[in-house]
Amino acid sequence: MRSLSSVLLLMAFASGCQTIDDMKTNHSDPPVISGAAAGVIAGDMASRLAEIVSTKSTPSIRMRRDDTEYAIALEAALRGWGYKLVADDRDPSMKPLDLSYSLYSFEDQVLARLTTPTISLGRTYRVTVGGASSTSPLSILHPD
Repeated sequence: MRSLSSVLLLMAFASGCQTIDDMKTNHSDPPVISGAAAGVIAGDMASRLAEIVSTKSTPSIRMRRDDTEYAIALEAALRGWGYKLVADDRDPSMKPLDLSYSLYSFEDQVLARLTTPTISLGRTYRVTVGGASSTSPLSILHPD
C-alpha cells in the first residue's frame, strides 16, 4: 500500500512537469504592416490622443523617428490633428511632450500603444492587406 501511494505521488509530480505550453512567443521585432494598415491604426490612435491631450495645452511633441510605415503614418496623423513635432528641445521656452509608440503582434492581432508621461493608450487591431480594424475598446491608463 505504501509503495502504491509513493508511485501515485511520483506520477502526480511527473505529470505536472509534462504540460505543453502552446502560447505563441512574442518577438521583439515590431510587426511589419502595410502602409494602408499603418495609416488606419495611426489615424485612430492620433485621434484618440487628441481627445485626451489637447493640442492647445501641448505646444509640441517629441518622439523617436524611424522609417517604418507606422512611424511615418503616426507623424502625419499627429500633424493632421494640429500637433507640432520636434526632433530636439533646443528652445528652452518650449517643453515638448515626450511620446513613445509601439506595435506588438500577438495571436493574429496587433497591439498599438501610445505613451506619454501622464497617460498610456492601447488598442488591438486585426490587420488585413487593405487596412486594419479595431478588435478591442480603447484602453486608457493614467499612472497616478
